[in-house]
Order: sequence, then C-alpha cells, then structure tokens
Amino acid sequence: MVDMRESRSTVIVTDVVRDVPYETFETPRVHEEMVTAMSHMRRLFKTYATHNIQDALHLRLPPAERAIVVKAHLSGLEFLHKVEIVDGVKVTHFFKAKYLINMMVDVIWQWGLYHNINLEKLDCAFGLTGAAVHNALKVFREGTYEDVEVSADQFYDTYNAIMMLIKEI
Repeated sequence: MVDMRESRSTVIVTDVVRDVPYETFETPRVHEEMVTAMSHMRRLFKTYATHNIQDALHLRLPPAERAIVVKAHLSGLEFLHKVEIVDGVKVTHFFKAKYLINMMVDVIWQWGLYHNINLEKLDCAFGLTGAAVHNALKVFREGTYEDVEVSADQFYDTYNAIMMLIKEI
C-alpha cells in the first residue's frame, strides 16, 4: 500500500506496509526552477563583486601588478577579513571586510534575496558571498579582465573552504 501526499513543490511517497519512508523526490519543473534560482543568485553576487572589488581590494593597478595582488588574494581567504595591526600584532577580524558586509547588504536586501535566506543563520550567505568574490577575482588573475563562466563548480571549492572556516571559528 502506498500513501501519496502532494505538497506545493514535492511529492512524498511512503511505503506504509514496511514503514520505511522513501527519499523525497522533486518534479523536473521544481528542479529546473531551483537550478535557475541558484544560478540567478550566483550571477547577482558575481556581477556585484566584479563591479566592486577593483576599488574594494585596491586592484586599480597596472596589469602586471594587479596579477600579483590577485594571485595573493586567490591563495587564501584573507580577502574576506578585516586585518589590522594592533600594537605590532596582526589581528584578523573574520568576515568583517567592509566591502564584504556592504556586498551582503546590497545583494541580499536591496535585490530581495532575503526571502530565500535564513536570516537567523547567515553562514551560507557568507559562503556564497565569499565564493562570488573569489570567482570575481579569478577574472583578473592574469592582470587583465578575462571572463570566467559562472557555474556551481566554480563556487564549490571556495564555498566549502569558507564553510569549514566558519565551523572552526
């Protein structure tokens, strides 16, 4: 005997005889809508980052110098943090880079993405924002602008590294 309950976006199929619930599966239309929404969100973050990081990270340099600075940024995640020297000691304020906070406010709230984000737990928003900045930096890795395709694969490694860092702190 199979009990089928239909919700707005998914259909849950439960095998009542064995009391073993099967995995929730999505209709192809819902899957397409989800992929489209995620792609749109990544593009919004990447577009914002691409237009703003040159000033925020002081990348308005000759191409050769820009390439050196960008490669240094791409070697770690310090571009996400506010770093200052206090009494001769380097102090890192994690995820407090002013441009990063501005980017999150602008993209999430001004473009209406706050409807899609859990405002009680912004870890994923920091991961997405940081991955978008990393992706935007890649377009300048050789010193001049060379477009990098926006895809989930481009974000995955950086997003995971950021999420791991968040869990550590």
